[in-house]
Amino acid sequence: MKALVLMMAAATFAVSANHGSHDHHDSAGHAAHEHGHGQLNLVLDSNLLLLELSAPAADLIGFEHAPKNDDEKARMAQAMARLKQAETLFVLAPGAGCTLAQQEIKAGHDEHDHDDDHHHDEADDHADVAASYSFTCTQPDALKGMRVNLFSHYPSLSKLTVQGLIPGGQLAGELTPSNPTLEW
Repeated sequence: MKALVLMMAAATFAVSANHGSHDHHDSAGHAAHEHGHGQLNLVLDSNLLLLELSAPAADLIGFEHAPKNDDEKARMAQAMARLKQAETLFVLAPGAGCTLAQQEIKAGHDEHDHDDDHHHDEADDHADVAASYSFTCTQPDALKGMRVNLFSHYPSLSKLTVQGLIPGGQLAGELTPSNPTLEW
């Protein structure tokens, strides 16, 4: 039941956040793909913390196309393995007792069949990586923020736009390599 509430809250927040946004969007209404700029959404509801990260594959993997050779396959595997280390990417207050319950990571180009006869224009071949992490916290009241270590692992990532729903309201901000800490 709590997972359903969490998903509904995240969907509601995403709709309301996008409704008033003045950012550039593509024809489908999504935020424009901008290298160096990622999006981090979070919802804290009762003892559940949900984090959703979206960033250009160029910043997290080093390229945006499907891996074409062994070197690129290795680089992609390394990037995906790093993204699976949620506790090192997002440092939560130890007193909150948060443990990773679930995670899912997808590279945008994985969703397409590249063995088809379609030829894609390189300028339009932008792929994002999406990752979602669900934590269960035994003392959620002790969770008053987090440090985001993505910038040290992915140096071409220069900013993260943050939106969130927390007890008592919404939060929004921007994280950068010189300001990687989010507080609420």
